[in-house]
Amino acid sequence: MIVYDAHLAHSAADPTYREPAPFSINGEYFNCNATYQYFIEYCQQQGLKAAFTTTHDINAAGQFSSVWTYTTTWERHLEVTGTKVIFDKFSNLLTRNHAAYKILTTILKPLPLLHNQAMRIMFDNKLETYLQFPSYTIPTVQLDSLAPASIEKAERALAAQCRVHPYRDDFGSDLVLKDQFGIGGNQIYKITDDADFTAIPFNPATHYILQPLIQASGFAIDHYTGSSDLRVIICNDQIIQSYLRIAKAGEFRANAQQGGEVVYLTLDKIPADVLTMITEIKQHFPNKTALYTLDFIKSNHGHLYFIEGNNSPGLNWFDREDETRAKELIHLLVNNLQQLILQPNH
Repeated sequence: MIVYDAHLAHSAADPTYREPAPFSINGEYFNCNATYQYFIEYCQQQGLKAAFTTTHDINAAGQFSSVWTYTTTWERHLEVTGTKVIFDKFSNLLTRNHAAYKILTTILKPLPLLHNQAMRIMFDNKLETYLQFPSYTIPTVQLDSLAPASIEKAERALAAQCRVHPYRDDFGSDLVLKDQFGIGGNQIYKITDDADFTAIPFNPATHYILQPLIQASGFAIDHYTGSSDLRVIICNDQIIQSYLRIAKAGEFRANAQQGGEVVYLTLDKIPADVLTMITEIKQHFPNKTALYTLDFIKSNHGHLYFIEGNNSPGLNWFDREDETRAKELIHLLVNNLQQLILQPNH
């Protein structure tokens, strides 16, 4: 069962939603319809039954009150459905999806989830990632609120971290404000002075972190230049894919959702210092069979930083090369799900 975050996909049981597929044509994730159509079709090719549902459809018994299926078109099914294994495509386990996660892990016979939840919780929370890997990551502090006193307190704490950092010359006066649990480059703001805080939409449910802005054009790979980050995808403890994301002109975020250019790399193009840092970071992970990504930037002074991890990377695509790579990941994921099903008591 593919279980997606109900804040991003629509329940098959939602009577107010009348579109023919789980992701709205007017939404940011519309192209995920093609992703999960292919995912379900590939499962069927491998002899597996598969369906798509949301966190809102989980009932108290750990079953699902409605699901979407796909044969030649998407179809809604409003009857209660069970499963043997879950492809958990939802994050924020300690915040908005806490109730769904608790049901799935505390029922009498918990259902096996594909992802390692300890890693997911660590990667969901950008502050926790910093606390786990302070020697690899950018100085980070929590911002309790957008009130002036809270902002001043966070700025002082961040300045204290930056002063003692070995690469303090990388940090200028500009800052970056991020949603502590955000995804896809959303709710990330460049702060050039305190007046910029007043332009940020207030949301009492959003928790923020504050970091120094690093000029990150340090990756010199082939002819590609500009502000960029490098993503490495790891499955079963092996690097399987890597790509460079290059920010569009005038933008400091390199995410594809924010207009960044994605350039896939052969594995021999991954810089040696990145490989070394990956080896060191992996020693802290509890699960060697997980699928996850690690993101890095390199400053204009040549210093490498681990930005964040993602325990459930997106499988949607934006061009033909993206599609080929995403389908490779889907094949690996389905194989791992098959292995979970074959385990005793599953």
